[in-house]
Amino acid sequence: MRGSEPYLGTAKGWETSMRMPGSQGIVMAAGKGSRMYPLTEEHGKAFLPLGDKTIMQHIVEKMVKLGFSRIIVAVLKRDETIARECLTAATEPAISFLTFEKSIGTAKTLQTAAHLLGESFLVHYDDVISNVNLRDMMVFHRKSSSIATIALVTGQKLDYGIVTIDSSMRVVSFREKPPIQGFVNAAIFAFDHRALKYMEETVSIEESISNMIEKGERVYGYPTGAYWHHLENPSDYIKLVRMMSSGELDTLRADATTLGRTGFETHANGA
Repeated sequence: MRGSEPYLGTAKGWETSMRMPGSQGIVMAAGKGSRMYPLTEEHGKAFLPLGDKTIMQHIVEKMVKLGFSRIIVAVLKRDETIARECLTAATEPAISFLTFEKSIGTAKTLQTAAHLLGESFLVHYDDVISNVNLRDMMVFHRKSSSIATIALVTGQKLDYGIVTIDSSMRVVSFREKPPIQGFVNAAIFAFDHRALKYMEETVSIEESISNMIEKGERVYGYPTGAYWHHLENPSDYIKLVRMMSSGELDTLRADATTLGRTGFETHANGA
């Protein structure tokens, strides 16, 4: 694996107002995308088309619009060329490409980018489309003095039906894909640089966050009423394409607000 020097492109038509000096973000697109096969046979899911842009372009364009001054894109070696091609419209932020020969897990990928990351930074997975207000989330994270902040969404449904039986095995209730009660991890995070030490012994970012909580670190939630769509399999992508074609994704043009300005803290010792 290797990291490239920052790539500076020239943009046409991308809004770059409300710049946030020093704000950094990294898009995690160095996974195999196995569950999206055969759509990911040639390229990762971040480079699937969605309207007249790729999913990666939608994510990066949003970060540019919300004022991030530097963006890192972590990709597999096979996707480096298409990543550079589809992001040449970026302006003002420095775009750095970090390439990997194979997938090594989100925690190890983030640790590899440590030399490019500042005191605080945003992490955005490549398989989520949302209107989470990333700028507001970073402001919240810095004010909370937490080691990590997790974007949270509501209104999601389980992928399976829930069946309840009594002692005689008689089915007493059946709920097909019921709504999840509570918050769901939106796969968008804000970290302080010291969080990287927790990435050393884990494979996934989620496991690292669990370790932070167990060690008594301050980990906060950023609950929002945002639109959120997770691309887990081909049917999710087909649904998203249809929504884009019908205009249902116009909601992404507006940024969601938080459900609670104080956040939802998850802390091991209650401090």
